[in-house]
Amino acid sequence: MNIEVIDTEIEHLKYLKNLCLEEVPEGATLDTIIYKKYLKMESVKNVAKRLNDEGYRIRSPATGEQIKYQSNDITARLKDKKADVRQDLKELVQKMFMKNKKQIRRLG
Repeated sequence: MNIEVIDTEIEHLKYLKNLCLEEVPEGATLDTIIYKKYLKMESVKNVAKRLNDEGYRIRSPATGEQIKYQSNDITARLKDKKADVRQDLKELVQKMFMKNKKQIRRLG
């Protein structure tokens, strides 16, 4: 590994750190909240639990009632190419999600 590669990796890690530390802006979209939580937790199950604990709800397509989030709901938002999220955050989180998904498949 040469110095340029190491420098590039260090810059990338600094960028990730800053993105993680960056606060969710006031009035952020639900997609932004979900993506930022996934960036920090790297678990759809934990993101769903945190959203539920914070009082967020999703409307049931079948009944129209407000119901708690499940991991499948978070997965759907993370896979959505049209999610209302900053492009750099979207690309990073979707890449992390796919990488984590592949690792889980290998273990299962």
